[in-house]
Amino acid sequence: MTIAVAWEREFRLWAYSVSYSRMLFRSLPEKEGGRRVDLMFEHVRYTRIRHEYESLALREIGPGDERIARFDLPESPDSRLILVNGGPDFVQALFCDWHEDDGDAYSPSKFGFMRGSD
Repeated sequence: MTIAVAWEREFRLWAYSVSYSRMLFRSLPEKEGGRRVDLMFEHVRYTRIRHEYESLALREIGPGDERIARFDLPESPDSRLILVNGGPDFVQALFCDWHEDDGDAYSPSKFGFMRGSD
């Protein structure tokens, strides 16, 4: 599956765990009855990110894309290179997924325990 998704809402870096190099971004409900979005990256190898974004768009770029050379990353055939808001921010990780639910800042994440996320 090629990743291409976008949200017009604020996201914050919520947690990072050294074990499995897991990184969780969270977007809290913006209004009453809104939904929370958790965005998880696992087995993060390299990253260039900010701690918060006013909106977030992710697009995976593949091996044939000339933009890959700009990042000067070692080849990692099992990882995905995901541009954040078109670059220059990016995440190189094995896994990326997101989940929307009715949780709040204190509700556990669908992606399991991470200190500070539940």
